[in-house]
Amino acid sequence: MAIFNILGDLVKGRKTLDLYAGSGSLGIEALSHGAKEAIFVESNKSACEVIKKNLDHIKLQEKGKVICRSVHQTLLELPKQNFDLVFLDPPYAIGKLDHIFAALLPHLARGALVVFEHAKTTEPPSIAGLQIIDRRIYGETKVTFLTKV
Repeated sequence: MAIFNILGDLVKGRKTLDLYAGSGSLGIEALSHGAKEAIFVESNKSACEVIKKNLDHIKLQEKGKVICRSVHQTLLELPKQNFDLVFLDPPYAIGKLDHIFAALLPHLARGALVVFEHAKTTEPPSIAGLQIIDRRIYGETKVTFLTKV
């Protein structure tokens, strides 16, 4: 996976959050690359079950927690965290994400890395406290890397 080739050893020991997790592939890949723990947030109940089964299958269920509810509601109600690494891969048609980035910011450790996958025709919202450090384009997908300053 190209993202993990870019991240390399930066994943090791990180407290990870996988938002709009889908099958959980990004968070699970992070765990397999040495992330300390991963929280998966996904609103689709069937997808949540898939994540749990995938974690069980690869024997990483003790390092992963699945929250089956909306990303925005979870970020508003989650006790303050210090995530080091966040994967944000929402459906491309979801629209503006300013409220998601704003709700995410208090949960990020200083220097945290946010990996945002989105349509190449869109840009991440401009949020004070987050700085774009890299961008990559893969077909119709753009991956933007941001850090908390």
